Amino acid sequence: MKGMWLLFALFSAVGSAAEHVEFRYSELYGKMKYNADDMFPDVEVRFYLIDPKTGETCEWTEGWMQKEAKFEALVVPDDFSLHIPIDGHLRRANPDVTFVKTSDTVCDVSIDVLSFNPDASFSSLTRQFEGLYEKLSGSVGRFFMPEIAGLTYHFPNNVTKQFTEAPSPESITDAVKVTATFEQ
Repeated sequence: MKGMWLLFALFSAVGSAAEHVEFRYSELYGKMKYNADDMFPDVEVRFYLIDPKTGETCEWTEGWMQKEAKFEALVVPDDFSLHIPIDGHLRRANPDVTFVKTSDTVCDVSIDVLSFNPDASFSSLTRQFEGLYEKLSGSVGRFFMPEIAGLTYHFPNNVTKQFTEAPSPESITDAVKVTATFEQ
């Protein structure tokens, strides 16, 4: 009977663990700290859970940070990014961060660098993307980063336009975000 209960507990834990994605705060903070950096006012880092088969964002319904008896709920953003508050005290405490997915699909973690300010100047955005990618890649990795060849402006309905020089303001009127385009 004890063996049967242990087997049930094991399968229950495995089933529920498939829906929970857990990190240490420091794993997310190490990259997201640049979102609070004045050098990158228009560019930010976002983490997403992505279904490797479809490329779709895995949705999550709740999240929290916990360290012993202290607990803080996280807000679920509309785009389901894995957003945490950037805080030096939390970095030192290094709480567990948990996100509860809506399905048991295995998801990969994706780190996106993007801008939600398409009105910022082309040259400013390009410099900020270059600087942030350099910081994220580290002292050795930056030598292996491809050059940024331009910017891709994203519009509603999955429409994108790539530019290698500053676009006319009229051509990006409805843009909702911007990402870097790399040399091939």
